[in-house]
Amino acid sequence: RAAEQRLVQTLEKYGRWLNMEDYTNVTGALIFNLQTRGHGQATVKWVSSFLDRIRLEGVANDPMQDHFKFWNYSIGKTVLLMQGHAVEALDMKGQLENLKITAPFDVALYHVNEILSYLEQDEVDGDIKKVIRKFEAQGISIFTTPTFIRRFWIFVGYYHLARCMKGHDELPLLRRSLGWAWVAGLVPTLRVHALILKGSYLRLKGKYKRALRYYAHAEILAHDKDSPIALYEIHRQRAHLLKSQG
Repeated sequence: RAAEQRLVQTLEKYGRWLNMEDYTNVTGALIFNLQTRGHGQATVKWVSSFLDRIRLEGVANDPMQDHFKFWNYSIGKTVLLMQGHAVEALDMKGQLENLKITAPFDVALYHVNEILSYLEQDEVDGDIKKVIRKFEAQGISIFTTPTFIRRFWIFVGYYHLARCMKGHDELPLLRRSLGWAWVAGLVPTLRVHALILKGSYLRLKGKYKRALRYYAHAEILAHDKDSPIALYEIHRQRAHLLKSQG
C-alpha cells in the first residue's frame, strides 16, 4: 500500500515528464491493481488521466496507443457502470466499439470486464453465460495469462455462487470452479476471493463454522491488500450465513 501511494505521488508530480511508453506501463499497472481491489473512483481518475495524455500527445491513430485506449475504455466503462454512471459508461462503450481491436488478450480483457459488469448488476440469468463461453472458446491458459485476465476464473466462481443463491442447482459447478479459483489465487489480490468462494461453498453446504474461518482469513488478507470490494463481499456472505442460522 505504501509503495502504491509513493507511485501515485510520483506520477502526480513527475508523470508529465515520462515518455508515453513509460507512462502507459506505469499507469496501466496502477489501473489494473486499483480496479481489481475495488477502488472505483481512483480507477476512473487514472483512466481519464491516461486518455487525456493520449489526446495531449496527439497519437490517436497509433496502433499501440489504440491498444491501450481499448484497455482503458473497457475498464472505465465497467467501473462507471458499477458506480451507476450509465450515461458516461455508454459514452465509453461507444469509444470502445470504434477501435476494432482483435488481439487475443484485448478481446479476453473485454470479456472479463463484461462478466464483471453482469455480476455487479446481479444479471446472472442471461447473456453472461454467452460471454463466458466466448472467453473459454479462446483457449487461454490460466497458467500463462497475466493477472488481469486470471480474474476470469474468479468471476466464474462468483457466477456459480450467485446462481446458487438464486436457487439454481449449481453447487457441483461452484465446487468445480474452486480449483481454478485457487490457481488464480496464487496472486494475493485474487487469493482473497478464492477464500471467499470456498467459505461460501461451505456456507451453502451448511458447514457454518468452517465457512466463518475462511471468511476470517479472507478479511485479514482483504485489509492487508486494501481491497474494499473483497471486504464488501465478505460482509455480505457473513450476513447470509447469519440469516441461515436464524
